[in-house]
Amino acid sequence: MNTQLTKPNKIQPPNPCGSDSARIAQMVRACALGEIQSHGPVSVIPIVEEGLNEGPDYLSLGEAMDSASMVVTEVSEEGFVPILRVRNISPNKILLLDGEELEGAKQNRVLNTTVLVPAEQEVTIPVSCSERGRWRYKGKFFEDSGVLMAKKAQYHKSSSVSVNLKSNESYASNQGQVWKSINCLYSKYQDSFSPTEAMHDVFKQKESLLEDYLDHFPCVEGQRGMVLFAEGELVGCEVLSRTGPYRRCHPKIVKSFCIDLLDLPVEKDDKMGSSEKATEWLDSIENWKSERFKSLGEGEDLRLKNGVSHGNALVAEDTVVHFVGFAPHVIRDDERSRSERWGMNREEGRDRPGHWEEL
Repeated sequence: MNTQLTKPNKIQPPNPCGSDSARIAQMVRACALGEIQSHGPVSVIPIVEEGLNEGPDYLSLGEAMDSASMVVTEVSEEGFVPILRVRNISPNKILLLDGEELEGAKQNRVLNTTVLVPAEQEVTIPVSCSERGRWRYKGKFFEDSGVLMAKKAQYHKSSSVSVNLKSNESYASNQGQVWKSINCLYSKYQDSFSPTEAMHDVFKQKESLLEDYLDHFPCVEGQRGMVLFAEGELVGCEVLSRTGPYRRCHPKIVKSFCIDLLDLPVEKDDKMGSSEKATEWLDSIENWKSERFKSLGEGEDLRLKNGVSHGNALVAEDTVVHFVGFAPHVIRDDERSRSERWGMNREEGRDRPGHWEEL
C-alpha cells in the first residue's frame, strides 16, 4: 500500500484574496444561470454552460462502475477504515466526488475529497465510514451506492479535512463527527432505522420524498451545476466542468441537498431564491481565503473559507473540474439548536459561528 498518498504536500501558502478563489468565481461567471425551479420552500437555480466543455475528459463514478472501468476494494484482506484501493482499468480518467458513497466490502465509505483517478492506474483514496455497525465482508468489491453524503454532514466532514490538511497535511476526517452527523439524520427522521447505522438506509427510506424533489428539479440542457436555496436562504452550490458527468451526478447532488430539508412543510412553490442572491454569493467567493494541496490523483486540491462559509475544489489541466461550496444556511439546524441552548432567536444564533475554525 502506498501510504504516501495520504500525505499531500502543501504547494501554495494561504491567499487572503488569492487567485485560486478568483478562479472559482471566474469559472462560475463563465456560465449562465438558468430559470429558477421551486418546490415548496426549496429553490434551485441551474448553472448552465456557455461554450465548449474545457479541461480533462473523465467518467463519473456511476459511469465507471456501469462500464466495469474501475475496481474498488479494501487495501488488504483485513481492511483499513480510512483508505480504499481504486484501480482504473480503462483508458479514461475517472472523477470521484467528495462525499460520494461506495457500498460493499467490509463497510460502506464516503470520499473525503474529490479525486481524479488517472487512466490505467491504481491509487489509494481517503474515506470515512458511513456504516458504523458493520465490519464484515458482504462481497469483495465496492459498488456505487447511488448516494452523495447529506450536505450538512458533508460540510462538517469537509471542514475537518481542511483542518487536518492545514495542521498535518492529511486528508483524514473527524470520523466521530461523521458518525454524529449520520446519527443526527436518524434523530431527525425518527421513522428511519438501520441495523448497521448505514447512512444509505436513510436515503432509501426517504426515497419517495427525495424523488418528488428530483421531479421538480430536473437536469436541464447544458446544465453542469446548481445553486440551492431553502426558506429564501442560500444553502450552497456544486459545479462540474463537464455536462455529461454532471448529468449522471445530478440526482445524487439534488438528493444530497434535499435530504436535510424534508422536515420543511411543502405547501406552495414560494420561489424565494433569486438569481441576484446567487450571483452575489458566487461573486463573493473571489475574496475567500484559499490554500492549495497536491491531490491524491491528478491535479490540485483547493480549500477555501470565509467565516462559516467554505468550499473545496479540484483543479486539473488549468480547469476547475469540481467545486462544492457551503453557505451558512447549510447548518440551519445547528444554528437553531444553538439558539435554543443560548436562549436566543435564530438570527442572533446565526451571528455566532461557534466552533468552526478559521483556515
